[in-house]
Amino acid sequence: LKLSLTRVDLTALASEVLREAAGVLQGRPINARIAGESGVIVDADPKRVRQILTNIVGNAIKFSASGGSVTLGAHESQSESIFYVIDTGSGIARENLSRVFDRFWQARETRLQGTGLGLAISKGIVVAHGGRIWVESELGKGAKFNFALPLNAAP
Repeated sequence: LKLSLTRVDLTALASEVLREAAGVLQGRPINARIAGESGVIVDADPKRVRQILTNIVGNAIKFSASGGSVTLGAHESQSESIFYVIDTGSGIARENLSRVFDRFWQARETRLQGTGLGLAISKGIVVAHGGRIWVESELGKGAKFNFALPLNAAP
C-alpha cells in the first residue's frame, strides 16, 4: 500500500465524511455529530484516512436504529492522534470482538450484509501508517471504534 503523506486535519476530514453520509441518513432519524477536540492534525494520506472513516461511519450508520446516534471525534496524546466513532447500534458480542477486523467476517445475526472487507481494509490502512485500531463494544449497547495514527509519520 503506497501512502502519500501530508498534514491532515482529522476533525475537518470527519466533517466532510459526515456531509457525504447525509445521503445515507436521509429519511433515517439518526443524530450524527462531531465531538472532541478541533484541529487535530496528523501526518497521513488523506485519501486513505477518508476511506477508514467512510468504512467505520458507514457501519455505524448501518447498525444504528432510528433515533440512535453516531458521534465522531478526535484527540491528541503525546505521540499520536486518536480518532473514534461511537454508535448506539446493536453492539458486538464479546466473543466476536477479536474477529471484527478479519477479512470476510460478518456477524451471523445481522440482516445487513456487506462484503465483510471494510474493517479489514481499514485495519490495513491504519497499520500501513504505523498506527493501531481497536473496538470496544457490548452487545445491545453500541460500539466505539478507535484508530490511532502517529503524530509525525515518516514519509
